[in-house]
Amino acid sequence: MEDNATPQATVHNPSRKPWWMVLPLLVLIGTTFLVYHNVVRSGILITLHFPHGQGLETGSELRYQGIAVGQVESLSLNNHQEGVVVRLRLEPSAKHLAREGSLFWVVRPHISSSRIEGLDTLIGARYLSVIPGKGPAQNAFKGLAKAPVMADLEPGGLEITLHANQLGSLQTGAPIRYRQVEVGRVLSIALARDASAVVVRAYIEPSYRALIRKNTTFWNTSGIRARLGVTGASLEIDSLSSIIRGGISLATPTQAGEQVVTGHQFTLHDERHEDWLTWRPSLSVGEPLPKHLYPLPVPVRSELQWAYKGWTGTRLLSNSAWVLLSDKGLIGLKSVLTKPAEADGQTPTLSVKGESFAIIKPPSSETDHLALLPMVPAGKPWPFQRIRAATSPEDVLLIADSNKQPQLVSSSRFTTQAATWILDSELNKEADWHGALAISVADGKLIGFLDCQESPQKICPIQPELLPLAK
Repeated sequence: MEDNATPQATVHNPSRKPWWMVLPLLVLIGTTFLVYHNVVRSGILITLHFPHGQGLETGSELRYQGIAVGQVESLSLNNHQEGVVVRLRLEPSAKHLAREGSLFWVVRPHISSSRIEGLDTLIGARYLSVIPGKGPAQNAFKGLAKAPVMADLEPGGLEITLHANQLGSLQTGAPIRYRQVEVGRVLSIALARDASAVVVRAYIEPSYRALIRKNTTFWNTSGIRARLGVTGASLEIDSLSSIIRGGISLATPTQAGEQVVTGHQFTLHDERHEDWLTWRPSLSVGEPLPKHLYPLPVPVRSELQWAYKGWTGTRLLSNSAWVLLSDKGLIGLKSVLTKPAEADGQTPTLSVKGESFAIIKPPSSETDHLALLPMVPAGKPWPFQRIRAATSPEDVLLIADSNKQPQLVSSSRFTTQAATWILDSELNKEADWHGALAISVADGKLIGFLDCQESPQKICPIQPELLPLAK
């Protein structure tokens, strides 16, 4: 008999686990989140040991670069030794402050003859400040009893070492002055390793680094000095702060030496020499040079050669100077861009940047001292729009060899004479400065050339008659 019955599907229901069996997993996830939030998100806890509480209280802030980056959670007495234990919670973004070498101190009001600090704590709460270290992570520190001298030093300054016979009343933090202007301060004082001298570590602010040269002299201006002479007795006081904290003065010769780098060592003299006060170097200090001076022009070396026929025969003469390649031609001192009278019918040759040119035609324009020669050697020319006439002395930047630092010369170092600016004899330049460009500090334009061959040395300013024919 045939079985025509319809097949029946069999359904198997899987067994279900009770909901409470996933509870441990949920607890684990929640615990992990809380640990992350409370430990990672809430920052780290560090301990500071101070000799005194100095007005700190729970909730006092730790500030770095003017921003609150931590808070005091608790204060307690140190059970093992005198002092106070401060527990400080750092913000997560400030965890890099907890490194070996970090310096912590309490900011307190401080008024001295040279500076004022922490006046906001007179009416507000005390707070902590920090200078971050560079070592490995650390969570326990010894707090400083007072702010370190380097707390507010600008980056980029110059650190030098001075060696003295006696300390006098010089103290850490004492000012270093140039012409009574504070340019740095004393960072630390110690005896030399062999006790032969006092070693003073000093800091010079970035804007005054150019003052410090290899021939700079330093002397101690601490306290009061009595002088006895033929005309009577006198007292010498550098400043009020030099009586209280001591001080150091410096001077750089008119012919300044090479600049120094961090670590250079000098002698700290007990007294000054009177002639040091007469030195008048011309150095660029203070704010950086204005941006409109850049890019600076690049002078090129030129040499004019010609044959001179004398009674002893024919001699080859030459004259060299710096000139400027402009988009209208070579501009510079007339003595190297025009045919000299001694050529006697000969054709002079001008060599510029490895090229030689025969001087056949006269310059397109000239004055008593300058000339514009319409020839353009290979190279990037200086736009004539950045050349102008000058009617009176100005502050200028002298530019010669690219291996030499441009020199800033104040208008006060010039006197006018027959349409030229006579350079202060104390600033006389070597022969390789002949023809140096004089760039106006006011607008960055070329306004003259330095003539070093004649005495006195002078700036030959560009005059209006040199310009019209070139436009």
